[in-house]
Amino acid sequence: MRYSYQEDEVFLTADNLLAYGNKIWFTERDCNELYCLDLEEGYPKMVCKFDAEKEYQPRLFGGLIPLKEKLYAIPCAAERMYEIDTAAGEVKGIALKEPQPGGYPQYMERMKFLSGHAFNDCIYLVPTTYPAIVEYDSATGEIRYYDGWIEEIAKECNKGFFRKSCMAGEKIYMPGALGNFVLEFDVETKRHRIFRVGGEKCSYSSICRKGELFWLSPRSKGPVVMWNPHTGEWREYWDFPDNYTPCLCSFSDIVCFGDCLYCIPMYGGMLIRITDAGWMQEYPLPGNREAKDLIPCIVRDEMYLFSMTENEFLIIDLQGNCRVKKLPMPKEQERRHKKYLSETHRILTGIHEAEKSQVLYEDYQEALKEYLQFTRKKDTQEECAECGMDNGTVIYEELKRLL
Repeated sequence: MRYSYQEDEVFLTADNLLAYGNKIWFTERDCNELYCLDLEEGYPKMVCKFDAEKEYQPRLFGGLIPLKEKLYAIPCAAERMYEIDTAAGEVKGIALKEPQPGGYPQYMERMKFLSGHAFNDCIYLVPTTYPAIVEYDSATGEIRYYDGWIEEIAKECNKGFFRKSCMAGEKIYMPGALGNFVLEFDVETKRHRIFRVGGEKCSYSSICRKGELFWLSPRSKGPVVMWNPHTGEWREYWDFPDNYTPCLCSFSDIVCFGDCLYCIPMYGGMLIRITDAGWMQEYPLPGNREAKDLIPCIVRDEMYLFSMTENEFLIIDLQGNCRVKKLPMPKEQERRHKKYLSETHRILTGIHEAEKSQVLYEDYQEALKEYLQFTRKKDTQEECAECGMDNGTVIYEELKRLL
């Protein structure tokens, strides 16, 4: 969420975009709330809160999965997975087994899962640092864990396993975030296979399918890779646009939109389009907007890109036209969250400790009112305390005289 001084509004920061039922569903990146954007009405509204989670824990969830008129929120930093009945407004927490201490040293509580899929009645969670693929049966409530693949890739994945994955038929394909391989997991047989994909410089942030081929986006300074799982053949694409500067976290995702593929930048600073002929082109954003920290969502014939930098949607159609849409926080939630965005509030309530001689700057008038109320209350309490001391002295002297 972000406060705009010019517009005197708080705007939502959309994370984990899901197009489902003529709406875009998303979790707020900075707090424990689920929202949806109705594509007909055009404005966002809050769906529910995850009350069992810390209210202002960043990036609680890694994704949203629809299954039989319910949504499932994948835990990233969250303590649990959640089943959301959007019609009834009910939220059900689903506890996962806590990994044994020292069993997998690279496990991080705040980076459990970033991807997941539904098949028949089951939800499958793809691990980022959690030491297992998790299967949750929504019909029976049973949870199963599959970790037979870990030892085979442990040497290559000493800091984490996977980011984004994709599903084709009954198989999930998970590209290595720190290695040049893809793990295939069959949800029916529970068997797995490991494919070597790309050269030694390859590691991947995401994967998508176009026809019979898969395309993988680089997590670091490697190439985009095309892969045929049936033949095992792969091809590296290094012909990036001239202005592209690779970095350790260049891209966060790759998606198919229209006839082209799009590499979505994390810190790479450039949105790249790949044509059918394999040409890699810079895709400029309107108004010279910075292409960084974008989150994609395909809705019919449009691609929604949420910009973490600008805190707004960039909506691109198949003809290349682009329009911008902001996500103002509903007024019912705005007043409460404004306090959290206030540095004054954080210091007065002890969330942050003020530095010596620190001058506080605020973007909205409520902070000044709160500060004045706080100091007035503090002065009153001190006056009362002083009065109490004086009165106590008078009573003591009077008692001593009488005795």
